[in-house]
Amino acid sequence: MADKECWSMDPDFQCTTAPNARVAYHLTLLRSGFCESFQRILHLLSVAVTSPQASIRCRSLKALLPILEADPFIIDHTSLVKTLVSSRMKDISVAVRESSLRLISRCRELKPHVGVEVMPEIVRRVADDSITIRRRAMKILTEIYLHHPEGSTSSGIAEALLHRVADLDQTVRELACQSLAEIWISPYQPALTGKGACRTKLAVVKHLGLIARTVQRNRCLPAMLTTALQTILVTPSQGTAILNVYQLFVARLFEMIETPTRKGDGSMEPAATFQVLLIFAKTNAAHIFTMQQIRLLQPYVGQIGSADDMSTYRSVVSILSHVLPRVSNVDSVLLRSIGTDLIRQVSRFNRPILHEVIRCLQTLSEIIQDKQPLTRLTLSCLENIRKMVGVRIHGPDEQDAFRKIKKLLLIAGMCGRLCNFEAQLEVFQTRFSDWGGQSVSELMIATFSRFSSPGPPTDLRMAALDAICMVCQLWPKHFASAMVSAQFEKAFEEKDASLETIILTSFKEFLLAKEQHSEASDGVAVKLDHIGGSQLDRVAAFITQTFMSHRKDLTRIALATQDEQALLAVEVLASMHRQGLLHPKEYAPICIALETSHNRRIADLSYRMHQILHSKYETIIATEYMRAVDVAYEYQRDVVGNVRGATCDPYLSILHPMVEVIKAGRSNGRTKFHESLCTRIDLDLSHTSRLDLPQYLQRSQFVLENIAFFEYASVKELTAALIAMEKVFTRSGVVVVDAIATEILGGMSSVEKSGRNDPNRLQVLAAFATVLSSLWHTKAYLTQQYGLSGTRCSAPNETSTDSGKAPSKVDNIDGQALWERSGEKDGKERRLKLDQVGKKGNSRARDKMKMSLASFVKH
Repeated sequence: MADKECWSMDPDFQCTTAPNARVAYHLTLLRSGFCESFQRILHLLSVAVTSPQASIRCRSLKALLPILEADPFIIDHTSLVKTLVSSRMKDISVAVRESSLRLISRCRELKPHVGVEVMPEIVRRVADDSITIRRRAMKILTEIYLHHPEGSTSSGIAEALLHRVADLDQTVRELACQSLAEIWISPYQPALTGKGACRTKLAVVKHLGLIARTVQRNRCLPAMLTTALQTILVTPSQGTAILNVYQLFVARLFEMIETPTRKGDGSMEPAATFQVLLIFAKTNAAHIFTMQQIRLLQPYVGQIGSADDMSTYRSVVSILSHVLPRVSNVDSVLLRSIGTDLIRQVSRFNRPILHEVIRCLQTLSEIIQDKQPLTRLTLSCLENIRKMVGVRIHGPDEQDAFRKIKKLLLIAGMCGRLCNFEAQLEVFQTRFSDWGGQSVSELMIATFSRFSSPGPPTDLRMAALDAICMVCQLWPKHFASAMVSAQFEKAFEEKDASLETIILTSFKEFLLAKEQHSEASDGVAVKLDHIGGSQLDRVAAFITQTFMSHRKDLTRIALATQDEQALLAVEVLASMHRQGLLHPKEYAPICIALETSHNRRIADLSYRMHQILHSKYETIIATEYMRAVDVAYEYQRDVVGNVRGATCDPYLSILHPMVEVIKAGRSNGRTKFHESLCTRIDLDLSHTSRLDLPQYLQRSQFVLENIAFFEYASVKELTAALIAMEKVFTRSGVVVVDAIATEILGGMSSVEKSGRNDPNRLQVLAAFATVLSSLWHTKAYLTQQYGLSGTRCSAPNETSTDSGKAPSKVDNIDGQALWERSGEKDGKERRLKLDQVGKKGNSRARDKMKMSLASFVKH
């Protein structure tokens, strides 16, 4: 073949075409040794993807990419590839998960259906711990949605994106809003008139049906969609176009109310239609509702029936309260008629609906400038509450009176929260001539306080305390009044969870309102424009100093459980933290303990607070890290129910969130932390009289297991930890061995005869020997895990470039042996042996312990 003249002179040789030549070339290549080894190459890569070493797993995934790009046929006809890539998306290593997502993104470009097949796992990555992973997964999901907008996966993708609107990271929140704009808003920006208008109208109806189905999947999604729509609306480059899309959606929703769609045409239940309308109403966008559309809502105000009707009723009333201030050419007669219908039925509503009704009545009174209906309602409630003071409400025959007063407290408290009656002070003074106060809010609190003190049933106290807290939301100065603060302190002293929850909720709402002074979030905070900023600061400082700094009530509740009450306390602390109301040392240990919680929301909030604290006050809070370790141990022991310092499968230290935050700081600070942590297990034989040996053993195990399973950021930190452990072992080991040899082994018979062989002393020495043994095994494990040679460690050269690099782990070495050695069973056995040694007359157990100590000294 190399001799072209030979082939050209051969009469039997015929020239071939270029396509045939390429086919022949490909066939020749396929029969080559390299191509015949392709399956073996693919198998080796698949094995490498499951390697114990994260770097190898990451590189093998990257090596798959050019192979799949060269031959996309492999993606469909080799299920192994999709299985491997999907499994690596759950890898413990962030780099591996990111490489897996990159590979999935490229495979989706080559074979679009691949994205749909692996979508469930991509959706799970949207909630990944890594910000980078969350962002990449969101981008992939957005691309999948845009290529399959009619698919069954659309709602799941949209839900995953909506959840990220409340993400703790700002860049993730911004990307979530941007993605929602791309999939739900931007496709409907062009003018939908002219040719194809009918088809487009049906598409909009189906799209609104998809939005309704999505927000009904989770109770928190409507609020998240509202936030997203508000953020999208303020985009400078597309503000007007976005507003036009909102107007279009609202118009279509009202058309669906007037003329319900047929089944199969994107039909929606009335409750779902009004829920979506409410979401757009809460965006507070101007000119997307018209007065004619408001007229269509009036018939629903007077209709109350089944539970579905109540849901529709609440949505309609809330829509009115949000939209009416932004609608021009209002009809006063229509508004008065709506107000009359609302007040006539006010006693029938539960708390959520009553909140919307009173707020709507307040909006109506401001528009028509007539506050008499609300004033009369509040006066009537207060008058009836005052009449019921002293009425017997404890017995079963007085249940009607009990329910009545609870309802009156709820209505009056809601009016006090949402309505300012100070301009009607004379009206209230005239009605209650025996009252000499100068503030309607004071009258309300004084009236409610008669039922919030100890004595009445707890449910009634809760209702009264709730009413007081509602008034304080509009007039925060009362939080610092002697009457209200005394009520709060009494409730905290009783440690009644129901009363404490009401107070914590009021603290949270006030502090959020203070944070968002100019733009209070709907349904959570109240506008405080009528209050001076200095007064708000004084009240916030009073709450912080009284219930956090002095009484420690917030700390106690936050560290007591992992339930919703604890989360509420953490949310209050987070708001105080954002406003700078606390000294960093005061709550840094609390944050570090709480970020180990099994409650994800508590852990995330605490971790975020710790990150900010460390970035701003690293030097200050570094002095509190050892105290934080103690608080974290006690929290794990008493609340979580765990005394181990790590988790298995995978092996991960309990304090790993703390270490991740510290990694962002200075190298010297990290080194000092690891050195200080080792000193927490130092032993002192001169101070053992008050030592709780079982707790000492558990605490030491907790510290050592954390040290063993930390992810060290540099060789320098690892070496510093090993040197510190060696120092502790050497310093304490000499003392303990000397004490054992002198007191136990050196003169056993004479000591026993003299009666100096104290079982308690034997217990102490046995416990110290156990801890030293565990310390040595932990050091040995770290030495093997990171491939360090020699039994003694030396300080690394500061100028060496290797000291700043992350240490590499040795393959096929995990922590199973160490984990099992210090496991729960062995720990219980050690504590049991110590208890047996301490019992009088149990000489056999003491003899066995002496033999064990002798073996320890020998080794």
